[in-house]
Amino acid sequence: GEEHHYSKGDLNLAMTLANQAAVSIENARSYELIQQAAHEMSLLFEASQTINSEALEIEDIARAVAYQFINTMPKFSLAEILPEVEVALIDYDQKTLVKIIGVLMEDDGETITEDTAKDIFPYEDYPATLGAIETLEPLIVHISDPDADPAELAYMKEHDLATSVTLPLAVKGRVIGTIDLNSYQKELHFTQEDINLAMTLANQAAVAIENARLFENTQKRLREQTIIREATEILSSTLEYEAILTQLTKLLCEAIDATTASILEIDDKLNTYTVTAEYISPDAGGGENQSDLGETYSIADYGDEEIVLLERLRQGQHYVNHIDDPQIGEKKQKEMEQYGAKSILDIPLKSRGELI
Repeated sequence: GEEHHYSKGDLNLAMTLANQAAVSIENARSYELIQQAAHEMSLLFEASQTINSEALEIEDIARAVAYQFINTMPKFSLAEILPEVEVALIDYDQKTLVKIIGVLMEDDGETITEDTAKDIFPYEDYPATLGAIETLEPLIVHISDPDADPAELAYMKEHDLATSVTLPLAVKGRVIGTIDLNSYQKELHFTQEDINLAMTLANQAAVAIENARLFENTQKRLREQTIIREATEILSSTLEYEAILTQLTKLLCEAIDATTASILEIDDKLNTYTVTAEYISPDAGGGENQSDLGETYSIADYGDEEIVLLERLRQGQHYVNHIDDPQIGEKKQKEMEQYGAKSILDIPLKSRGELI
């Protein structure tokens, strides 16, 4: 076609229309941003209300946090489904992360299953995770990334993970745990806005969990002080040997949430134990309700393991046996099965430096 020559009026009109269009587009963009911000604020408010409405139990709050991520993340991210969320707390003494709960969304997008096994992860074995803990920055690892930390990739391959996101749970600059967002079937790619919102949720969760932990520690100290006071009152109220032992076994049982407690008197000359006091709580079940009060047991019948136990007790140390421990003796294991015991905690009773 022929060249078209635009008049000055045509150009002015076109520029005016273009400017109006630009304003309309900008207004539309601003409206979308406002709507998105309002949506995000609504989600965050809903998450905050849910998390903070839970009772001050760490497990309950961790569960609420996991469900909020499962339900909230797909609403503001590119992911249609967030397959798994795990909440773990850090143990600086043991240098581990202890999983409190894992929540898994099944492939149908509706069925949710929970995993409450207290899995333990030595975080120093995973340098990238350690880096996230030290810097308070989120960690995102894709299985296809050849430059990712080898330890993280090895773990992901072992567990068939495609994407793993670690969000530090921090309060006042100190990490108290992590939230892991995991995908099994395909890699999930989040925008910076997604991660920012996820970190906001994580920060809310961290405050709620820390408050629960402070409350739990306060309750624990109060309980310990109450138990010590009660023990003092028992010991000062009577000189009757049997009455003191009976009350102490009950107090010990309640102090550590055990189902049974016994006091064994050692006779070094005869090399025996005698059950001189016991308490069976109302929560005891099955074989635990069997009394062996007054029974005497030969220490030699338990083999070398009992010699090790006695030596530790004489040194003022406690000793724990679990029924599935590979080193446990056959006789003790059978007795634990007979009485329905899963764990036994032995605590020394010493007088004038001697084990009694």
